[in-house]
Amino acid sequence: MTKRLMILFLMTALLTARMLPAGAEVIPASGAGQIGAEAVVLCQSLTVRESQSTTARAVRTLRAGDRFATQGCSDGWLDCFLSETGGRTGWVKADYVAVDPAWYKTDAATAVRAWNDEGAYQVALLDRGETFPILKTEGEWILIGLRGAAGWIHDAQGAAQARDAAFYPASLAYITRADLTAPDGTSHSLTDPAALSQLSDLMFHSHMSFPSKCPFDAKLTLTLASGGTVTLDMATDSCHAFRTASGVYYEYGDNIPRDPQEDSSAGIGEAFWALFGLKSEDFYK
Repeated sequence: MTKRLMILFLMTALLTARMLPAGAEVIPASGAGQIGAEAVVLCQSLTVRESQSTTARAVRTLRAGDRFATQGCSDGWLDCFLSETGGRTGWVKADYVAVDPAWYKTDAATAVRAWNDEGAYQVALLDRGETFPILKTEGEWILIGLRGAAGWIHDAQGAAQARDAAFYPASLAYITRADLTAPDGTSHSLTDPAALSQLSDLMFHSHMSFPSKCPFDAKLTLTLASGGTVTLDMATDSCHAFRTASGVYYEYGDNIPRDPQEDSSAGIGEAFWALFGLKSEDFYK
């Protein structure tokens, strides 16, 4: 083999090696269980309180990585179930918790960066077999919860798998197409950029909520800028809510100002239906 051929062979091998899967495992989100969705603590310590107030009596302290079940969120607080046989333990601030995440399990020594750039400062080197919650993905990068902090891992295949393994409201920031199947079986598509931008704004601003008795009998399939798709069950009455494929409930439209003295939630749902030229009452004549 000539020197030139040897160099070409080595370059090809190196490029191929960079494209091979990292070997890490992405563990899908567990979805809604018998008690509720799984949640994991992201900060160093988190106080469980008796009620939804920072001045309420502290009943427990959780540490980074601790897991519990939650049935939903109210005013920025998640209810917390620490036992499968006991009742609700208390309430924790939702800002410091990842709900129903997918998990990243390393298969080799793995570098974690301060931000999503190969030239960024390395904040940790994970050992093989360690598992961390995935907070979001961006291109070929995965953001994980890291013992009370966070960091980025470069894994193109893992990032692609993670996008299919859990639901992240942040992934709905850029919607390129929306296809709605109404309860009566009629189909409606949304392709207008301005309307899609409004839809993205509504859906991106979502938070986990308690299970709802609303009828979730419309199907919404969203095509994302990343090329992936997300299918959601939409509530078709006054609820501004949807249910994910794993059975977890969310409310959308947190970006729409509401008068705290009035129940204006119906207006948020109508804003969604109006994008498709519909009204919720159209389905129940």
